[in-house]
Amino acid sequence: MKTKVAVLALIVFSIFGCKRHHEQKNNITEVNKNLTCLEQLTEGNKKFLDQKSIHPHQNKQTILANQDGQKPFAIVITCSDSRVSPEIVFDQGIGDLFVIRNAGNLISDIDMGSIEYAVEHLDAKLICCSRAHRVRSCKSLH
Repeated sequence: MKTKVAVLALIVFSIFGCKRHHEQKNNITEVNKNLTCLEQLTEGNKKFLDQKSIHPHQNKQTILANQDGQKPFAIVITCSDSRVSPEIVFDQGIGDLFVIRNAGNLISDIDMGSIEYAVEHLDAKLICCSRAHRVRSCKSLH
């Protein structure tokens, strides 16, 4: 129960506390300074749905730029279902998202530690929970 409350508090805080996103330290990833973290995910998802994805930061240059560290702007907690890939559905690339995948989006102590690490050490500004529709592991909870 404490974990669920903590995750909910982190999500609410990150949505309301998400300031306009500025260029990341060390230029590890390029970001649009005019969009908040949430707006970046929303815009990326709109591109995906409209079949106009641009597949940013998905090349050798990005891999090399991120070899000494990462600065993802968002944490995405999602189901481990192979049919849902956050980088694809939000039209993001290498180093943009810190993705935590597990069956049914049930947050364990290990997952919570990963969330805390991304917020405290990687300076991720947004926590997004996403799940596939009609996932069997979620149905088993009802």
